[in-house]
Amino acid sequence: MNERAEEIHRELDLPANLDASGKLAAREAANLTARIEAIEVELDKNGMRNRKGEDRTLVQRRDGFSRRLAEVNAQLTEALARARRDGGATSSTKASADLGSSRRRLAAIAASPEERAADRIAADRTLMDHHPGA
Repeated sequence: MNERAEEIHRELDLPANLDASGKLAAREAANLTARIEAIEVELDKNGMRNRKGEDRTLVQRRDGFSRRLAEVNAQLTEALARARRDGGATSSTKASADLGSSRRRLAAIAASPEERAADRIAADRTLMDHHPGA
C-alpha cells in the first residue's frame, strides 16, 4: 500500500475488535481512496477528455474505483456494526464505530461542495444503498 493509502488507513481510527473482513475492507477503502485522489489530480491537470473529445480512460477507471469504494464502504460499515455488537466500540474515538455518526458523516460528504466529486458520489451511493432515508 502506498504512503497516502497508509495515511488514510490510520485516519480511520478503527476499533481494536474489528474482524478480519473489516480490516481487509478498511485497507481496500484506503487504497481505493488514494487511487481516486491520484486520478483526480491527473484529471485536474490534463482534463477529462482526450484530443478526440472522448472521456479519458482515467475517467472510466475513477468511476470504477468509486463504485468499488461504495461497495467496500458498505462492507466496512457492516464490519463496524459487528464489532460494536460483539464487543462494544474499543476505538479511541467511539464515534468512528457509531453508525449514526457514520451516516451523518456520509451525508455531510455527499452534500459538501468542497469535497471531491468522487467522494460525494461514493458517499451518496453508500447512503442510498445502506442508509435509506438519510
